[in-house]
Amino acid sequence: MNIKLIRKSFQFLILISIIALLSACGGGGGGDDEGSSGGLSTNACGVLGVNSRIINGTACSNSEQTPVVRVFILQRNGNFSECSGTMITANQVLTASHCVLNNMERFGIFVGDDFNNPTVIDGSSFISHPSVVDIEDGFLLNDLAVMTLNRNAGLPTLPILLSKELSKGDVFSIFGFGVDDSGDVSDFLRSGEMKIEETTPDIIFALFNGEGSNTCEGDSGGPIVSSFNGVSGIIGVTSAGVNQDCQPDDVSIFANIQSNSAISFINEVAPGAQIL
Repeated sequence: MNIKLIRKSFQFLILISIIALLSACGGGGGGDDEGSSGGLSTNACGVLGVNSRIINGTACSNSEQTPVVRVFILQRNGNFSECSGTMITANQVLTASHCVLNNMERFGIFVGDDFNNPTVIDGSSFISHPSVVDIEDGFLLNDLAVMTLNRNAGLPTLPILLSKELSKGDVFSIFGFGVDDSGDVSDFLRSGEMKIEETTPDIIFALFNGEGSNTCEGDSGGPIVSSFNGVSGIIGVTSAGVNQDCQPDDVSIFANIQSNSAISFINEVAPGAQIL
């Protein structure tokens, strides 16, 4: 018990220090860091083979054919909310733990490009990471959950990418069904690019300075994706951000899928997930 409490405090201090440091940088997240690949794109649809709020993002066509899905949650009090998620097996979705609540009346995914009349696939169960920790005002460690659907979704899956070590300056792709630049819920999957500013064993941080794109409300649970040796895979899951409007000078926070605890969790609850 004492070890866990010490570790919480250590991670909390890291989180607050990094947020303060990145926020103080303002719009200064330039391209001089080792590993930087230059300017960031607002279109990463090609990563999933198709033509998350993703601010400054690009809508992907044929988004009903991608592994990234819209997650819906209907609570017993009638409140309705949506997140994003990723198919990691034929009937299991990786998403954020804060998206799936204990008082859910119904949950599942929407499939299809027809926003007003999607195909609904209900969920049968969900499991949150056993070590989810609220360290400060909703900032969670291990903000991960796996939802099991009541049938196969018939969608492609996305592997977990472990074979590429994460470094500051690495560019990654973001995906989600959140609200767009105008504040409206997106009808389509949207994509863009961000750059790693800092990592801890459990968290990936990115600073949105107006270049590329940013995640926002509704993108929670969606994947951040990197490629290695021609293969694309999940390196993180959208968790939180500092600025409510998600505009420049926002610090976006992602659960690090490459952590030992994340991989152990996924292996246990979704043994069919592909890990590269």
